[in-house]
Amino acid sequence: MKTVETTVQLDEKTLNQFEEFCVDTGLNISTAFNIFMYAVLRERKIPFEIIAENKLSPDRQAAIKLLYEMRAEAEKRGFLTEEEIEFEIQEAKKEIRERELKEKGIAT
Repeated sequence: MKTVETTVQLDEKTLNQFEEFCVDTGLNISTAFNIFMYAVLRERKIPFEIIAENKLSPDRQAAIKLLYEMRAEAEKRGFLTEEEIEFEIQEAKKEIRERELKEKGIAT
């Protein structure tokens, strides 16, 4: 199949960001564009999402590590886990709904 070249105009910052994205996903710009183009033609829409590996700042990585350490400490001390807290909230909401229905004279 005969290939042709095309030119796309964009600012240098955007090009650099896209090149970095391609490197993160193991692609080059030409391959990324071809994947996109063929998928658009096949699906007649923008049909997919390619997500680059999430790059977290050192501060955010430290915050996440601290969160996991705090959670482990809370579980060790017998505090409620997130799942248990969520369960308690849902149960409380359920009780409130039942009480409101009872006050309105609606059987549950």
